[in-house]
Amino acid sequence: MKKAIANTSRLWYGEGAMKQKVVVGGFASDQKQIEHVALDLSEYYDEDVIGMNFRKAMQTSRAFFDGRELITHSAGFRAVWGALPERITAIAPPVPEAIHKLMWRGFVMGRKLSSHQEKPGQDADGNLLEELLHHPRTHLGVLSSISHFDALLEASWYQKHDVPTTVVFMKSDRLFRLGTQAVRDSITSARRIDVDVVTAFGDHSRFTHDPIGLLADLALSQSLAVAA
Repeated sequence: MKKAIANTSRLWYGEGAMKQKVVVGGFASDQKQIEHVALDLSEYYDEDVIGMNFRKAMQTSRAFFDGRELITHSAGFRAVWGALPERITAIAPPVPEAIHKLMWRGFVMGRKLSSHQEKPGQDADGNLLEELLHHPRTHLGVLSSISHFDALLEASWYQKHDVPTTVVFMKSDRLFRLGTQAVRDSITSARRIDVDVVTAFGDHSRFTHDPIGLLADLALSQSLAVAA
C-alpha cells in the first residue's frame, strides 16, 4: 500500500525524487487533513504523494517544488508560485477579489463545513480555525497577496514557460466569483495559449473531501473531449 509522506526533509535529494507528486492545501489548511488527501491520492495514482498544508508550503524553498508534479487547492497555487514544476493542476484557485469579501465568504463556508463530519474523527474543514489562530502572521500576512492573485494570469505564465497547467474551477464555488466579465475574458486568453481551463461539479471544498471522485470526473471529461 502506498502512503502519504509528510516528512519532506529526506526527499530533497535522490534519484527519482523530483518526479514525485505534491498536493498543497489552501489558506489555513490543516496538515492532517492534507495528509488524508495525499493518502487518497497515493491510492489513486498508485505512487507516494507528499502532502503539505498552505503554511508548510509557504515556508518551503521554491527549489523543493522544481521538477515535481503539483496539485494545488485554492490558495495553494499562491503558496508554490515561483517554483518551476513539471506540471501544475490548480483546483479551485484564486481570482482577484476584495479582501473583505473573501474573509466574509470564508467565514460563512467554515461555519457550514464545521456543522458535519466527512470522515470519522475528522472535521470537514480540518482544523482551519485552529491553524489560523496558531499561525496568524503566516496566514493573515499573505491574505492581501491572495486577494490579488490571478490564477489564470499565472497559469498563462507557466504555460508560456513550458509547464503544462490545468486550472479547475468549481461550478458551485462560493468563495471566488467566476461569472464576471473579467474572469471570462481571462479564461478566453488563457485558452488561446493552451492553458487547460475546465469546470467541475461541486463546491470550493469538494477536493479536500472527495479528491479521488473529483480527479476521476476530470479524467473522464478529458477522455470524452479527446474522443470527440
